[in-house]
Amino acid sequence: MRADRAGWTVYDVATGRPVILGDVALIGISFEDADSLVNLLNVQDRESARGASQSSPAPHPVSVR
Repeated sequence: MRADRAGWTVYDVATGRPVILGDVALIGISFEDADSLVNLLNVQDRESARGASQSSPAPHPVSVR
């Protein structure tokens, strides 16, 4: 996540692009919202990777911070 002109943007470190959640780009949001979303997305990513590793080898989890 990085500060931008209107607030904070949450980036996907795998693509370098802002995260799009549903149809909403996480751009220009408050620090508190950005921080909470980063934490939530990182937890989901870890859980997803953990579940995938139980069924087949998966790449290392990617943090969105």
